[in-house]
Amino acid sequence: MIETFGSTQKHQYDTEGSDNRAGKSYKLKPLLVARKQAASLLGISLRALDYLTAEGRLKTRRIGGRVLIAYSELERFANRDSIAPMVPQAAA
Repeated sequence: MIETFGSTQKHQYDTEGSDNRAGKSYKLKPLLVARKQAASLLGISLRALDYLTAEGRLKTRRIGGRVLIAYSELERFANRDSIAPMVPQAAA
């Protein structure tokens, strides 16, 4: 769930806290997110996310039976200068 506050968005996976010793506040981001969460963060469909992972454009990690994607990997992908179209390759 995404909550909107004015012109900024806060994602449900962001958590806030404070360091009482230094009087500083901080925001924690998840290290790994599930496929559905990753698709939501990128604003794409789950199928499009599956194409990206199958093509090796997004790296995944398996823990048990779960397929997870590092948050840093999502940021890397989202900040790329150019993105090739997500068109499935035709079988040869």
